[in-house]
Amino acid sequence: MNWWQQRQPREQRALLLAAVVIAATLFWYGLWQPLQQGMARAQARLDNLRQAVAWMQQAEQQVAQLKKKRGTGFKDRGRQSLLTLLDQSARLQGLGDGIRRGERSGDQGVRLWLEGVQFDPLILWIERMEREYGIVVEEFSAESTGLPGQVNARVRFVDTQATQ
Repeated sequence: MNWWQQRQPREQRALLLAAVVIAATLFWYGLWQPLQQGMARAQARLDNLRQAVAWMQQAEQQVAQLKKKRGTGFKDRGRQSLLTLLDQSARLQGLGDGIRRGERSGDQGVRLWLEGVQFDPLILWIERMEREYGIVVEEFSAESTGLPGQVNARVRFVDTQATQ
């Protein structure tokens, strides 16, 4: 206090003005500006998320429409079980010798173990099963046998038509 009172009124005003300027600068650059920048980034993220949600809702409607259209477009397999259909179609695709094991998995699922099959025909067969019969892959794993293009695979198929 003594130090302050020893200053001339003009010096006191200058020091007060400097203190106000320093405090305002610290407030602006230390608090206000980072807060505003953070709010702007949060708003931009919110806008991006809103756009993503709108896109997902539109895609959901398109998927629902496609499911309705596709529902009648699948081949009729008669009373054939999913396991039988998979076995027969795999043999037609040239994969039948690679099937080592097949078992039911859940209500509408079948799990197949394939060994020493060519990867490309395997993927084409999987795509064909979905496109023609509405049978989709819920789980898939494959590992190389060491021979070019050849894999051992485990696939879990689910019959989407059985759930409708």
